[in-house]
Parts: sequence; structure tokens; C-alpha cells
Amino acid sequence: MELEILWTARFEEKFKIYNGVQDFVVCKTAEIAKKYKSNSTMWSYDLEKLRDKSFGAIKAYKVPVTRSDRLVFVIAANQLTLVDIGDHDVMDEYSRMPRLAREKDLYSSRKADQWFLEEIENYINEPKKYLKERSIKLGDILDDSMILSDSRWLYEAELNEDWIQFLDSDQSRVVDEILRSLSRTSNEIKTIFLMGGPGTGKTVVLLNLATRLANLGRAVSFQLNPQVEKYLKRGVQRVPGVNKGFGPGVTVLIDDPLNIDEFADALRRARANKCRAVIIGFDPLQWHERKMEQKFRQICENNRYEFFPLWKCYRQSFGVGKKSHSVLERIYGNSSRFIHEEKQLAERIETQPYLDLTLGMEFVDQEGRYVVYKTQILKRLEEEEKRVRSRIDLWSHTPAVCFVFDDELIVEYRKLVDQQFKGINRVSYPLSRYREIRGVEFQELFLFTTKEFWSKVNEGEVGLGKHLWEKITSLHTIFSRPKDSLVIFCV
Repeated sequence: MELEILWTARFEEKFKIYNGVQDFVVCKTAEIAKKYKSNSTMWSYDLEKLRDKSFGAIKAYKVPVTRSDRLVFVIAANQLTLVDIGDHDVMDEYSRMPRLAREKDLYSSRKADQWFLEEIENYINEPKKYLKERSIKLGDILDDSMILSDSRWLYEAELNEDWIQFLDSDQSRVVDEILRSLSRTSNEIKTIFLMGGPGTGKTVVLLNLATRLANLGRAVSFQLNPQVEKYLKRGVQRVPGVNKGFGPGVTVLIDDPLNIDEFADALRRARANKCRAVIIGFDPLQWHERKMEQKFRQICENNRYEFFPLWKCYRQSFGVGKKSHSVLERIYGNSSRFIHEEKQLAERIETQPYLDLTLGMEFVDQEGRYVVYKTQILKRLEEEEKRVRSRIDLWSHTPAVCFVFDDELIVEYRKLVDQQFKGINRVSYPLSRYREIRGVEFQELFLFTTKEFWSKVNEGEVGLGKHLWEKITSLHTIFSRPKDSLVIFCV
């Protein structure tokens, strides 16, 4: 059934005089409609419900439409009824309405005006038309700063733990296709590669596969690192088969193997233990060891596998992701482990398909900020601290901010930064321990490094040893962790 969109007389009157937010209401209503279309049975689980007892059986919800405005609506079966709009107090105002008046308003609801429904349909088909238009030239991308916004008000549902299980239509299609593939009988182990850049939903797809397979009575082993396991267990659904191991008839799902050798070992163990299937979600650019590209090519040549790419990024904003990608492109374009030009060229040809997978990502959120500071470090640090503290949407349930320090700077700067950001929910890591934040998300990330190292990142260097190559390419992992803001201090 299609979602029917209604509005009440109360909403219609306020909406038509509420100048400046109509387009935002279209966006938010369309996003809700897309969720219904992608999964009509579980579409509303990540929405914030109003829990006032006076509502009785009425299922009332609220979502943000701008920094200060909220939309209130009611859900009943396949009907979405827009009932009120206003500032933060609108939820309290609606709950304080006399019950008879509220019910009368609901019973008088009618189908939303055709122009409004057409705008919603246009947004669903062409979202970029209604997201804030950004005219960004190549010169801006390569400049040191891109400051759009550090807020994600159109995507506040991500702050809700229930968001962990949400799939968009493309991700749902991938899950369905993989399940259909697994249902086909075969005498050999089914091998499936799920590839995508950071934030494209590989872990969420694996979680949904694990849940649906477990519900079908299949033996499941879901291989996760401790940080991601902790994150997933914040959700409303259980996480089946966490690190259960390999065995006959088991479907093994592996999230983000640490390196190519761990990846290859998992395939060998799955075969040796006569597993039914092995599904691996990964981003090859987060593997940094020598000969990774050759090893992965050999694995692909020696195995029959199905390949599913993911391209759409919900988890990271454009302003962070696009700038991170420009740095990544410079790293692989200007730096190399080899001195001879022929070997450098061969290395770039080997790496290009994996680079394309990341550079081809589409960002749903057009906000985000990326800043590099090279002067007045203490002043800029104080300004950034005040900005972070001013965010009214700063997470409290999990660390909101991550500090990463170049190992050469950790003794000198860590104490200073920790004191400056005292009281903010945060974590700190030396750059050499970057693997510990793989798969973990933060609202903001601050990298403190030397000017010399940042120069090597941007200008490039060839003949890099193992340690320096890993240090430079590990920035792909580090830069993919923040959702809203990435700030780099070169000291």
C-alpha cells in the first residue's frame, strides 16, 4: 500500500503562514515517505514518539525540520497525518491541547494539497533539487577549508539508536538479492563480497542479513570487532551470532577484516569448516600492507564469488567526505612505495578500482565542515572548543568527539587538548592506533600532526617505507570516522 499523506486544519493554517520552512517540511515528509516505501512494516521504528499519556492510543511523533523548528505528525496504518509545526515548544503545546479538540482536529484531517504531494514526489525522485544547492568549484575542493555546517538537522534520526537497523531502498535491494542468492542450492560454499567506501552501510547490511537469516532458523556467525559490536548492541534488535565461529552449515558474515591476510584466512577457514556461505563487507583502501593489491587480485581469480557494491553515504556529510576524498586522491596520486616510475604506475593501476569505489560515493547530507589550521594554534583550538560546546545536538550516549595525535606530538599536546575540552564526551588515540576506531563513528574528529607530515601528505613522496606508507594511507580510515566536522591542526 502507498503511504497516504494527510494534514489537519490546524497544521494547514500554521504551515501556510510559516514562511521559510515549507521546503524543509517537504524534505522531511519525503524522507519519512521514503522510509515507508523501503520497508512498510518497520519504517517507523527510528522515529521519536511523543510519550505523553494524554495521547492514549494515538501514535504521535516529532522530527526536526530546521535548527529550531519541529514537525509533529500522527501515524495510523498507512496514513501519515501532519498535525502541527512550530519551535521546540510545539510538542508541549500539542500535548496540552484538550483531548476533544485534538481528536476533532484529527478527525477533520484531509488529503494534503496536490502541489504539496507533487513536491514530495519530486523530492523523492530528485533529492538534490531540494537539498541546499551548493556551487563548489574544484578550486574550493582543493583549498584548505570547506565550512558548510556542522549540523545534520535533516538527518537527526541518525542520533536515535534505532537508526542502526535502518536500510534505504538500495541497501534493502542488496539484502534481498543476497538472500535470494543464498536460497539457491549449491554444492560449494557461497562466497559474497560486499564492497563500499566508508559510511555506505556495509555493517548495517550485514546486520540485517544476520537478523533475517537467524529468523529463518539459519545458523549464523557474525564476526565483529569489539567497538562495532558495542555500537550495534545499542540498537533495539538483538545482534545474532556475534563471533560464534565457523562450522558446518553456518553462514559467516564478516565485517571489515583488518587486513588482506585476515580476509584470505577467513575464506580458508570457511571452506575448511564446510560453512554454507561467507559474506564479507570491506573497503580495500583500509588495508595498507605491501602487495595487498596483488593478493586481493589472486583471491578474486581463485574464487567464485558474487560482488555487491554500495555507493550512497548516509553516515558522513559532503563537506567532510568530499574533502577527505580529495586528500585521499592526492595521497594515491602523488605518493608511492616505489621509486621507479614503472612500478609507481603499476601500483596506481592496481589501486584505481578501489579508489573509484570511494571517490564515486554519493552523499545524502550536503552539509559538513573541513578546516586546516597552520597558524595561531592555541587561539584556533579555543575557538573550536567553544564551537563544539555550543552544539545543542552533541551526543551524550557515546563519544561525540575523537582526538587523534601524531605519535610525535602526543606527550606535548594531549594534556593541553584534554584540559581544553574537559567535560565533553570524547576519546583520544595516537595515530599509530588508528585501527581501534575502524567502524566507529563520531560527530567530530580533530587530528593533530606536524607540518612536515602534512606537507608529505599533500605534496607526495615516493620510495616510502612500510611504516610511513601505512601512516599516510591510514588517514583514509581516520578521515572517514567523523560525520559532521573534521579539523586538522598542523603544529
